[in-house]
Amino acid sequence: MNILMCKEDTGKTGVGVCRRLSELIRYFARKGNKAKLTDILRDVYGCEVADDGAAYKTFQRDKERVPCLFDAGTDVSIDYDRGERKYVLKSNAPLALTLRLHEDGALALAAGVQLSKFFFPEYIRKGADGVWGQLKEYIPEESLHLGEVLSEATTVALPVSKEKDDKTFEEILKALSEKKALKVTKYITTMGKELGPLFISPWNIYYKYHSWYVFGIAEGNSEPGPYRIDRMKIVHIMDGKPYQAKWEIMTKSDIEDLLRRDFNPNQPNKEYAVKLRIHPPFTHSLRQKEWFPGQKITNDESVPGAFLYEVGLKGLDDVTRWIMRALDSFEILEPEELKEKVREKIETFQGRIAK
Repeated sequence: MNILMCKEDTGKTGVGVCRRLSELIRYFARKGNKAKLTDILRDVYGCEVADDGAAYKTFQRDKERVPCLFDAGTDVSIDYDRGERKYVLKSNAPLALTLRLHEDGALALAAGVQLSKFFFPEYIRKGADGVWGQLKEYIPEESLHLGEVLSEATTVALPVSKEKDDKTFEEILKALSEKKALKVTKYITTMGKELGPLFISPWNIYYKYHSWYVFGIAEGNSEPGPYRIDRMKIVHIMDGKPYQAKWEIMTKSDIEDLLRRDFNPNQPNKEYAVKLRIHPPFTHSLRQKEWFPGQKITNDESVPGAFLYEVGLKGLDDVTRWIMRALDSFEILEPEELKEKVREKIETFQGRIAK
């Protein structure tokens, strides 16, 4: 939403009115551009009763005065939407913010802008470049430099798939925001199989294994699943297709929990009780972060210096990758399926280096 700042008094509005109009605009910003009349009168005009005629007339005058706050050529209006039964703010004005930042806040902002240039598609990177140019006018040079240092330190050994189509990414974000279905004309699976068209209702977007994914449910499927964005071709919103909402019991945190526990759409009800014995040197890093949600780490009394690691997972791909990164420190106690997955990878590798 555009948060628009009040210009100097133009003569068309007094300073007090100008401030009230600015507050009205900011109120719509907080409400996502839409608000009920009763809420506007209560929150902006301080009305205790819904039928306050004086406040209603003031609001009607104010919504006609709003364009006076902005430069010529800026299209700003507040109109009543009968379908929504709400007043809607429409604007093509640029975003303007007033921020009060301490040194650590300025550093966080600088680092965040630089990180966005690394992870996101070209159209967002261009926006970040524009923001960076403006930040140079207000943020101390030292904070800007340290922001760049932190960004580079975070991404120096972190490759990101460069096959991000701006239009595809933009359509996905719009579909998520508006809760609309997507038509994916062609989708390439991990094994190279070509599928499509797919009609996907996106529930979430996330970054994993150096690539961006959409988590949602495709038309005709009973279970949701992940779809890698750089494998999607010709993507656009389908206004005529019904959007399949999330399972009633699922919240955003539920979805994030599923993804972090390696949800497998081919076996959605599968649960694995993973138990590992972890030896030095990886024991030094073990307690420094939460590798998987719900993990339990205890001292292994039977093996000096070792720890027992237990966690419940929905799939085994993530934990297999985790084990392979420090193979000499891991001992798999349970389940047998995990032992077999790691054994297969080791045997494949041994077979290839023996040639």
